[in-house]
Amino acid sequence: MERQGQREIAAAIAKLKSPVFLAKWSEARGGGLLVLHTTDRAGAATLSGQFQSVLGSNRDVRYRVTVHRPARLGRSKSLQALVATFGAGEIIHDPTGVIRRAEALTACAADLRAALGDCVDGVYVDSNRRALLVILDRKHFAAAGDVAERVAAMDVVGNTVKAWRASRAGSFDLSVRIGFELPDGIALAAVDRGSERATRRSLMQRLRKPGIAATLASLLGLGTVAQAVAADATLGSTPGVLAPAVAAPNIGLIAGGGFLNGGGISNQGWGAVGVKATVPLGEHFGGQIDAAVGGDSYTGVGGHLFWRDPSVGLLGVVASTESMSGSTLSRFAVEGEVYKNDFTLRGEVGGETGTIGSGAFGGVDVTFYAKPTLALALGGELGPVSVGRASVEWQPALQSIPGLSLFADGQVSSNGNSRVLAGLKYYFGTSGASLKDRDRKYDPDFSLFNTQGLASTQGYIQGTN
Repeated sequence: MERQGQREIAAAIAKLKSPVFLAKWSEARGGGLLVLHTTDRAGAATLSGQFQSVLGSNRDVRYRVTVHRPARLGRSKSLQALVATFGAGEIIHDPTGVIRRAEALTACAADLRAALGDCVDGVYVDSNRRALLVILDRKHFAAAGDVAERVAAMDVVGNTVKAWRASRAGSFDLSVRIGFELPDGIALAAVDRGSERATRRSLMQRLRKPGIAATLASLLGLGTVAQAVAADATLGSTPGVLAPAVAAPNIGLIAGGGFLNGGGISNQGWGAVGVKATVPLGEHFGGQIDAAVGGDSYTGVGGHLFWRDPSVGLLGVVASTESMSGSTLSRFAVEGEVYKNDFTLRGEVGGETGTIGSGAFGGVDVTFYAKPTLALALGGELGPVSVGRASVEWQPALQSIPGLSLFADGQVSSNGNSRVLAGLKYYFGTSGASLKDRDRKYDPDFSLFNTQGLASTQGYIQGTN
């Protein structure tokens, strides 16, 4: 079928009242065949009648309707088994992206096995961390001096995944982890049938299996596969499904220490601790409360209300009030974030009042994720006190403390003051998500620790008394 014909068929499917979550075109005996896949209990006859009425000039298209039970789809033992349910053919209609992405991962596993042969023991998806786990068979690397072969195998995995990404336009981003054992206490799903075999039972017993339904739901931002395939009933021609604004309620703890400079003082020690609690408000909105205390009688409280699609960005409002050594600062602003591959562009604009001055302010920060566990940021803001800043945050991703990250930041302001701060963050409720996923799926930026707007010469001197 030509591309124009495919677009016309897809447009016709979008007009149906009954949900169609997938349509595939395949060449069959007697000509092409279009297969419509649905979970609508009204059945094939009802959907067939609706489809015939919207076909227009394509009334001669041969088609068949297949009805699926969502619970049965969710019991698939691997992504490969799931996509096999829908047969061969070219995808014409897949508004949620579930099947297209499952097919892409299955193809990646096939490429890895073709490149490494039986050195691959299994390929799995860790949906919480958006990671692909490649488990190598230890017996092929048993020799004590086999380090070179291990390194070579890791290079092959990396190059194969890189080539797979390049060959598929619009591929979604997944980190890759390589090892000889499946990690304990992490919910995984097998990508291909070779990873679900009964002969792997000693490995599989170590999994807390979420099932394909939960894995795809988390990976693609859906509640369940049943929701994904039924979503067309309300989405119509919408090309995707919004993921939750907050993947799960979570709490973050922040502790840091460093030095303040300027206003007649040099390297004055300063430290603070903060906490932020984030909760979902419905499916696509969230809220966060920030609070902190620190040296020089520092206190602060703030909050966010926001809409977010983790694949696109965030839009919300943020307010905060802080005090330190007799100085005060209160802010209210509109904030936004845009996500593009490994970059996040964050901005806010609003007004502030305080001891140093009152007026409008605006800021922009760019964060680059060199790895899902390493973030580098650069930015600044203009206002009554203008600030330039840079920061780095690293997540060791240790199995025993998956919520831990370390950070350091430096700031220089137009009033001649500067600050260097370093410390750690620890998160509860993020299921060990990577730093990149945590920042986009769980919590917005912390609204406090705006010491440059508080620390006037008078404030610094008072802080040393």
